[in-house]
Amino acid sequence: MNTQEPEIILLFDDALDRRAFDLYNLNRSKGSRYQFAFTEKSRAQRILYPGSITYENSENGLWTLIEQHPSSSIVYMPLLEESVEAFYSLEPLLQGRILSLLPSPSQFALLRDKVKITQWADQWHCAPKLFSYESLCLEETWTSGLRVMAKPSHGRGSRGLKVLHNHKEALAFEPAESYVYQAFVGDGKSVIGVSVLAHQGKIVDSYQHQRIRTYPESGGVSTCAALCYEEDLAALVLKMITDLNCSGLLMFEFLRDDEGKWLLLECNPRLWGTVALGESAGHLLIEKYIALCCGQPLKHNEIQTNYSIRWMFPYEYLWIAKGGVSRLHMLRKKSNEWHIGMSGAGFRFCWYVLYSLLDQKKWKTFWRKLRQS
Repeated sequence: MNTQEPEIILLFDDALDRRAFDLYNLNRSKGSRYQFAFTEKSRAQRILYPGSITYENSENGLWTLIEQHPSSSIVYMPLLEESVEAFYSLEPLLQGRILSLLPSPSQFALLRDKVKITQWADQWHCAPKLFSYESLCLEETWTSGLRVMAKPSHGRGSRGLKVLHNHKEALAFEPAESYVYQAFVGDGKSVIGVSVLAHQGKIVDSYQHQRIRTYPESGGVSTCAALCYEEDLAALVLKMITDLNCSGLLMFEFLRDDEGKWLLLECNPRLWGTVALGESAGHLLIEKYIALCCGQPLKHNEIQTNYSIRWMFPYEYLWIAKGGVSRLHMLRKKSNEWHIGMSGAGFRFCWYVLYSLLDQKKWKTFWRKLRQS
């Protein structure tokens, strides 16, 4: 009798997305349980993801994939907010053949919009003070010591972030897209992220991580983060998930103000940049997401509570170089660390670096962060 488990195909987007690369490396280290599929058909895709397949991200392309793999379970992975929006329009046309666990479109619109979610969070008194752009252009708005963080209403990482200090800077800013303007909280870097897998308003599993470093150091994406736990945040996020009554993978970012109060900065209703931290430490939110999509029992693993993650190339290397001899020992990988893009990759990491160096989008991101540092 054939007891082999049915094939599970995971749908990703860009082959150079470091989250996809890390999840692929984790998957291989566990015995390659899943088949990876990408929209990009290229040499980079073939070399970085041996055995992976490609598909066209359209109604016809997805039906072709379904017909080519009739006995497989095909699971959508929410990497980018833009791709999630596109999937919402395609999903009704696919007759339930592409599996997913996502917030409803209206919940997603709330969660990804930094203005709307800040207003929503006010019911728990955990929202930073909001300003309108017009008010920031007035000199009388700027009380002593006031700083305002301006960031795109929709966006990720450090793209478009700007700290404003007075009305002259606000007048010169002239944003070309929708922005949220929040009072600058604390040191702006000591963020705690609460990563959640929710199902119908209940938390299936979650973990917390704290930023140790960002690049640029003034504030940006995490380059070093470690697991942590704050009981107050766990209780607060439980209230939020219950109120939303939603499903999916979510990551809430909080920062403590000078009075010790936790404030919600934003929410990512998609895979977050440090996703490999929870997976490699044993929380397995992605494995459980896949299991829920496929109607399989949830698997549990031994959890390492003392665990961290580092984005070595190029940002941690730059940080070490800036510190000179005193930071050279930080080059050594610890047993309780996962190195983004490196751990589990072997020689393919060299190819990942090479293809990243040839990628225009990554160079734009790199120069932007370098200017901000």
